[in-house]
Amino acid sequence: MNISLQQTQWHQYESEIRHVRQLVYIEEQGIDPADEWIAAEEIGADYIIATVRNAETGEDSTVGCIRLMPNGKFGRLAVLRNYRQYGIGAKLVKAVIQLAQSKNMTSLKATAQCYALPFYWRLGFHASGELFDDAGIPHVMIELPLSGNIDESHKHHLMLGKDSNSWPLHESIQAEGFLISMLSQPMSSLTIALDTPEQLRWHQPRLMDALLVAAKRFKSRKICLLLKHDKDIHDLPLLKLAARLDSRFEVRINPQLKQSYWLFGQYGWFASPAIKPGLNTPYDGCPYDVDTVSKLQWQLHLLLEEGQRSQALKRVYL
Repeated sequence: MNISLQQTQWHQYESEIRHVRQLVYIEEQGIDPADEWIAAEEIGADYIIATVRNAETGEDSTVGCIRLMPNGKFGRLAVLRNYRQYGIGAKLVKAVIQLAQSKNMTSLKATAQCYALPFYWRLGFHASGELFDDAGIPHVMIELPLSGNIDESHKHHLMLGKDSNSWPLHESIQAEGFLISMLSQPMSSLTIALDTPEQLRWHQPRLMDALLVAAKRFKSRKICLLLKHDKDIHDLPLLKLAARLDSRFEVRINPQLKQSYWLFGQYGWFASPAIKPGLNTPYDGCPYDVDTVSKLQWQLHLLLEEGQRSQALKRVYL
């Protein structure tokens, strides 16, 4: 495929850039148009667009874009769905890095959706700061120093098996972002234990998308799903996903379950409510805490062994 990159500005390719961002951010991700189209942000900004040439007509079509602001912040990285398997997103980010270097910028910063963290890590970025809400989607700040060294305290931020910091999570959007961040990374196993499976926070569409991607990575091992009950929950997204991918889920019911946990392999955990001493938050988690994971694995193993098969899941099958 003949992919070309071109540096430009908003006023030169407005209709083409609008088309890409409209499809990706507004129609696909459900962003409010008022949050997407902010005229002041386009002043002085540079764009790099990706075009693909039609072999039959010789015409170029814009299939991706990325924006660089004068203050060193970049964003609005978007690639049309049918062209995401060709590495265009990585090409655009590498091009914006080169553009920032040519402008003698000292660093590049952006707000990244949590599922995309591994993509940016591979390109040399690191995450920093707290998880936060941006247009209803969990985000985190990312940065790439263009001069000097990476702050060691941020080097492994949110990396499963490397970040040993405890994360107090005050809001549900932060909890969702933490879970998505973990699910986007490779792991040896996944255990989900929910004492309140009826609560909608466990069934958010973006969380289900991340769980679906994670489930498809499991070839020989099943995801263990332990529920306190299965009353009136058979039509909720998590149960539907488990039913659709029944070969990759093992579902058990045990009314003795008293708290919600997610265990990510042998390294990371998430809990609701918080379990770390001194924390008074609805949730907490840690990407690298082998001792706590080991203790929780043993507790949940006993509850799974004593659990019963889900009757609600059988109704989903039917």
